[in-house]
Amino acid sequence: MGANLIFFRYVFLFLVARFLVTEAAEYNHLLVGDTLKNGEKLTEGNYNLIMQPDCNLVLYQENPNEKVWSTKTAGRGNMCEATLKTDGNFVITDKNGTVVGLTATNNTGSFYVFVLQRNRNVVLYSKAIWSSVTNIDDQSSGSNNQAIEWRNCGWLKGLVLLVACICAILV
Repeated sequence: MGANLIFFRYVFLFLVARFLVTEAAEYNHLLVGDTLKNGEKLTEGNYNLIMQPDCNLVLYQENPNEKVWSTKTAGRGNMCEATLKTDGNFVITDKNGTVVGLTATNNTGSFYVFVLQRNRNVVLYSKAIWSSVTNIDDQSSGSNNQAIEWRNCGWLKGLVLLVACICAILV
């Protein structure tokens, strides 16, 4: 892989982290090797993505306080944590290391970041390879109390995101 391509990917991931998140966020992303432990959360504006003790990773909206989405992994273990692996998998494991849920996105890119965006969508980026499909601008998302199936995203979303980031820099 050429040095220019590697540089481009690092710049792309920086832009994703910089322009899709607000400055006020505590933590709204995980990088490769980062772990969201039991009881910890990612926060972005009015949204919290919480790793619950029952092994369910749940996206909540505040004001009104309601459940938006979950991994549907409740009861599959205890004291779980979610980790973004070096191969691109986002994996939920219990206290014994048993896998209770994963995105099955391994080796779909080179560099990865897992982001809770300000539009409430949870996205795994290298190119956009996975999404919770909870974007408030996306009419295809389910009702607030339904869990939404994990799904792969096409390369087009990644391209659109890149163009949006470049436009934001130029403006």
